[in-house]
Amino acid sequence: MSTLRKRLDAINVSYAELADTAGVTPQAVTNWVKRDTMGRTSAERICSRYGLSMDWLLRDKGPMRARVGSDEGAARPATADELAGRTPLELVKAIQSAAEALARVLAKR
Repeated sequence: MSTLRKRLDAINVSYAELADTAGVTPQAVTNWVKRDTMGRTSAERICSRYGLSMDWLLRDKGPMRARVGSDEGAARPATADELAGRTPLELVKAIQSAAEALARVLAKR
């Protein structure tokens, strides 16, 4: 079993939900597991949603959860190129995810 699969399983959410959070297809999540790697943008979205450490998710280093008060795992704004070709529903989900990340950062202050 891949180490990425172990980490994704530890999050305790379905691959379909992970795919939705990352803005990819469930097949893409299956490919991550097969290849034992995932893209940084997808990892940032997952870390932001579930409060995970990027080092843990991508490299299996350090604690699973991001430190309290840390901006680690906070989503960065999507670029126009990343948003091009997305459906309206995907754009709404991206906006919701960004709003949730902002609310978490503001709540820590």
